[in-house]
Amino acid sequence: PPYFAAAVKYSGNNTLERVEQYQAQLGQWLEKQEDVRSTGKFFCAQYDAPFVIPFFKRNEVQIKLQVLQ
Repeated sequence: PPYFAAAVKYSGNNTLERVEQYQAQLGQWLEKQEDVRSTGKFFCAQYDAPFVIPFFKRNEVQIKLQVLQ
């Protein structure tokens, strides 16, 4: 089913350190928001095949959101 999410996009290979870095960045943004809250855990989206040159790889760290009224 459809859902709202906040995301931070980045390029390159995914490592645990990079994913944690962008989770922290997204978490800091989320703490400042008053009209949304998270409804789950962070997850990582990778959009390209492993053989794509790292500079061109597209990735995101996302978290599902609930919009508050």
